[in-house]
Amino acid sequence: MTLHGQQTGTIQVGRPKLWPFAEARSLIFDSRKALSTLQIKKDKELDPNAINLRQLDSLRTALSISAEFDQYGFLKGRSDLRDYAANRELQVDKKTRADQLTAEIRVLNARKAAASAQKARMEGKNEINVKRLAEIDALLSANSETNPALTAEERQRLSTENISR
Repeated sequence: MTLHGQQTGTIQVGRPKLWPFAEARSLIFDSRKALSTLQIKKDKELDPNAINLRQLDSLRTALSISAEFDQYGFLKGRSDLRDYAANRELQVDKKTRADQLTAEIRVLNARKAAASAQKARMEGKNEINVKRLAEIDALLSANSETNPALTAEERQRLSTENISR
């Protein structure tokens, strides 16, 4: 097999390439040497925001803008946000309670109207009963004039009979 005029070798599927021991050993030695020279930075040296800072620096330079972080303003804003949330929750609670009280007032007003209607019916019945009692008294007095022997028990019986009508 030839590639760009150089002899590259033959590759056969299912047959491993055989390396001479000296060549394989030197490749392994070189790989270990390259790995031993690598150094990993310590945690203190790593900055997770380094790439973001570079991007911000390039933006600042390109747009001629500056940005800074105000911790006091941040904390005050957070506190104000908490106060707003608490006040909003309190307002919602008050609105809910006001709606509940309004519903209770509606129910009480409906009961009051029903009681007023029943009272008016009862007063109408009372007026009818007063008229009946007046008629009974008139009958009793007429009967007592015509029948002086009418006892109190008979008067009571007559009045209850007339009321039940």
